[in-house]
Amino acid sequence: GAFLDFLARQRNDLTKAAWHVTPEIAEADAALRASDHALLVRMSGSGSAVFAIYENDAHAQEGASVVKARYPDWWVMPTTLR
Repeated sequence: GAFLDFLARQRNDLTKAAWHVTPEIAEADAALRASDHALLVRMSGSGSAVFAIYENDAHAQEGASVVKARYPDWWVMPTTLR
């Protein structure tokens, strides 16, 4: 809860620039935001990855399945933070 609240208050100043240069990054962001149960969606660093945080593994698996079905050529990997 507190960690997620902290992350939600942060921003990546490179996001809009990366979206402009590489529209696929914005597309990945939109795909994750459209998935059910995504609590937070962000781009890492300068855009090498876009990720979503989910409440539990089942929601993460579901989100990954939806994105994989829509974008079969994308590398999608649900994982767990520790």
